[in-house]
Amino acid sequence: MKGFDTWARRSAWTAAAMLVLQPAALFAQGPAAATIASAAKAIDVKLDAHGALSGQVVSPQGQPIAGVAVAVANAKAPTFAVTDQQGQFRLDGLRGGVHQLQIGNSVQTCRAWTAQAAPPSAVPGLLVVQDSRVVLAQHCGSPVACGLAGCKEALANPLVVGGLIAAAIAIPVAIHNADDDDPAS
Repeated sequence: MKGFDTWARRSAWTAAAMLVLQPAALFAQGPAAATIASAAKAIDVKLDAHGALSGQVVSPQGQPIAGVAVAVANAKAPTFAVTDQQGQFRLDGLRGGVHQLQIGNSVQTCRAWTAQAAPPSAVPGLLVVQDSRVVLAQHCGSPVACGLAGCKEALANPLVVGGLIAAAIAIPVAIHNADDDDPAS
């Protein structure tokens, strides 16, 4: 029985170590791809008379960036553009409504308005500051920090599943073996 007690302790310690090290394994994952933030602030933009949205992409120092791909992520017909030498782009054939623009690695939500319906706060063009140091939609790391939203990702990790199985076996065995109280007389 002594060998079984040692095995139960090792299993319990292994399960505890796996549960403690699991968040570190999640932190080691690379950054997630750019995603659309549901709580992103939408910018009111006025379309020109032909239904085109224009804008400019600049660096944090204000220098225009050429060759940046710009696309409307939620359009029925794909609408693409590439910035010119002045960092300017033009997306033709848009209608009024909420659009999500994929600009390089970032996403910007815009409310496009026709010239007649645009509110006074609508800007005639979009100015995008492209910063390669900003990474959107980082995985929060630990399912504990994410709440229940991270449980699906955590349970997809084989280390987590193995740790849960080991804990489910080792903890009851360790408790049973530790119950060495003498019977009452």
